[in-house]
Amino acid sequence: MSFFNRLSIGTKLIFVASLVVAICVALMVFIVSQTASSILSTESDKLLTNTAKRYQNFVQNIMSETFGNTLSSSKILSGLIDDGQKIDEKMLSIYLSSMLDSGSYSVGSFIILSKDYTEQHQIVSKNKISSGELVLAFIDDKPAESGGIRGIRPNELLDASPRLLSKLQNNEVQTLSVLLSQQAKFGDRDLYYKTIFAPIFENGKVVGIVGNLLDFTSIERRLGNPELDVFEGAQRFIIDQNGIVIFNSDRENTIRTRLKKLDEINAHPSAKELIQAVMSKKDGIYTYQTLHGKTSKAAVATFEAWNNIGETWSIVSLAPFSSIEKPIDNLELVLILVGIVAIALISLIIFIFIRTTMVNRIQHISHTLFEFFKYLNHERKDAPQPLKIVAQDELGEMGNAINDNIQKTKLGLEQDSKAVVQAVETAKTIEAGDFRARI
Repeated sequence: MSFFNRLSIGTKLIFVASLVVAICVALMVFIVSQTASSILSTESDKLLTNTAKRYQNFVQNIMSETFGNTLSSSKILSGLIDDGQKIDEKMLSIYLSSMLDSGSYSVGSFIILSKDYTEQHQIVSKNKISSGELVLAFIDDKPAESGGIRGIRPNELLDASPRLLSKLQNNEVQTLSVLLSQQAKFGDRDLYYKTIFAPIFENGKVVGIVGNLLDFTSIERRLGNPELDVFEGAQRFIIDQNGIVIFNSDRENTIRTRLKKLDEINAHPSAKELIQAVMSKKDGIYTYQTLHGKTSKAAVATFEAWNNIGETWSIVSLAPFSSIEKPIDNLELVLILVGIVAIALISLIIFIFIRTTMVNRIQHISHTLFEFFKYLNHERKDAPQPLKIVAQDELGEMGNAINDNIQKTKLGLEQDSKAVVQAVETAKTIEAGDFRARI
């Protein structure tokens, strides 16, 4: 405080004014940052939720196409059989090939006719297996293009999905059904898919199944497209009702995380919390730490893969908090820089104003007062020059008062000097013997 007391009035005024401006700018930066942060948090919640819903719609449309295609095939084939039309291997092969080629996201298709049906209709084929069922299966090597369809051996399909045959043999297929998502090798191709199938009826009795292999790889590729990122470092993944990862857009971990339980590949507590939310079908915004250790905001959107098949999926759309808050960091930096410039500019203006309108005048008044005191103490012979009044403010009134006092004092001292001179002359006259002299 003693240092502050030793400062000049002008310096004190500039310091105090600059301090007030700095505090105001700091408050402005804080308030704007907090307000912007709150708005950005709300908007990022909406944006992530909307993107999760958009990805949900994208996946649901694909599922609807493949599930719908399978159901339609079930009804068509059942209708043909009920109408008494002959269902031979050639016709079924043509039908399966057409069905597969028309499906944008089907990588395979198949028909399995029961032993009872093949025996009743005396079907002879190299695609009949030892237990008597007819198995026709095709793979599409060019899912996104026309053509590329090739047949595969029955054992390739049944080795990859043995439950298909057991479900048919045990009469467990009464409606549209699915198997667990899986990875399998067909010839030289590694496929990642979900098996979707529906019953084929003859007069109300199940005599076979028809199905599609939903291509997960193409869906995974679409979801992993960086153009879908709404924030830097954004990520998308899909988990089922058990917390099993179906898709993951993180290219570094896409293969590693397939069909793994989320909390087994990510030991962070946020993974368990996310699984609990998914199992409870609680959509919303959650905090999740990624495999890269980035704390992120995650929006969850849950939906049924298809009505009444007992499988739900959850789209998780997430973005690192650092990416979400990056605009705020940039805004704060800009505000701070603008604040520093504003403080410097305002301080300069205040300095010039105080210097020209106050400090110089105060210094002039101070100098005149000191010279006036010297004049009173007879340290100088002549009175100081009157102050030049430039404004009728408090300093102007002070200057007028000083000028008046200088003038009055000057007149008084001049009269006193004359009186002293007269007194000296009178004293000399009296000393000379002239007692008539008067002061």
